[in-house]
Amino acid sequence: RVRSEMTQTVVEAEERHRSQLDAIEGELRQERNKRRQLEEQVQGLLDSAGMLVPLPVNQSSVADAKPKKLRRSQDQADILAGALSGLGGEEDHEEDDSDS
Repeated sequence: RVRSEMTQTVVEAEERHRSQLDAIEGELRQERNKRRQLEEQVQGLLDSAGMLVPLPVNQSSVADAKPKKLRRSQDQADILAGALSGLGGEEDHEEDDSDS
């Protein structure tokens, strides 16, 4: 009788684990599908952005440019202004580094 109860308990646990495994495998398939779709969307955005933004003719100057120093900005307007001014030239903003 005890053996029968133990066998029944093991069978029930195995069934429970099997159903949990099946559910997790289903979630994994869904997440992989979502990831594939997102990767396709990102690739599509990159392709369309490449069509909208022409590549610079002289790419060697971009590769030779010194990396800009990061600086501390107070708000979103400063961040945007800094990003826009960074597009126009290679100015270093060392005055903000002293705040750190």
